[in-house]
Amino acid sequence: MAQFSMALQDKEHYQVLSLAGRLDLRTIHVNSLAVKDLPIQHTLINCQDIEFIDSSGLGMITSLLQRLGRDGKKLVLMAVSDTLLTVFKRTRLDALFHIVESEEQAASFFN
Repeated sequence: MAQFSMALQDKEHYQVLSLAGRLDLRTIHVNSLAVKDLPIQHTLINCQDIEFIDSSGLGMITSLLQRLGRDGKKLVLMAVSDTLLTVFKRTRLDALFHIVESEEQAASFFN
């Protein structure tokens, strides 16, 4: 079973947060403080390597969206798998998030 991992990369006008593995209650609890401490700037979440997400994982991403939004920053999701997109649609969170296929699309959204 894959654990949760994250990596942060700074770009010129935004940051890329790559999430991988399982975003569930057990793995999110340990890493939620690291997410809360992310810099307040436009953020692209690379979802390519997310294998599973539950309500805890959705809550973490939604909380980050709200936190950034309070400071006028945007959050974009990239490389969302069909399985993950189904979860977002079932929970109606797809209406909250801007979802793109490539980093180039995200970069133009941030400018």
